[in-house]
Amino acid sequence: MIPSAVVRHVGSASSGGSKSEFALFHGYRNRFWVLVKDTPGLLLPLVLPAHLMAASYVALRKPHRPYLGVTLRAYRAALAGLGPVLARRRVVQRTRRRSALEMARMMTWDPRDLLRRRAVIRPLPPTRSAGA
Repeated sequence: MIPSAVVRHVGSASSGGSKSEFALFHGYRNRFWVLVKDTPGLLLPLVLPAHLMAASYVALRKPHRPYLGVTLRAYRAALAGLGPVLARRRVVQRTRRRSALEMARMMTWDPRDLLRRRAVIRPLPPTRSAGA
């Protein structure tokens, strides 16, 4: 160990950069899988179409059009690999500690946030203890 050593991280260097086909493919595919796996059933019919519309909007904008092919491949792969994700979803939803309403309150419902890809971070309310 060298205590004075400094490590400088170059983001996404090993995957070819943030606009590499590798990064885009896995980003789109995995984001879809996480949404399907983790979103409560009551929210999924609302959130999934909004997510797909926002992703389509971003993919079709002029600066992103060259990557449209990789985006479509990612969604095809996401659908093809949905079986294990749905199996994992059953476990995640069964052990979820937050209600759909609590999760809805933490989410943004402003389409401008989605279209601008603006992060909206709301604190989680404390969970109720088992004895409460």
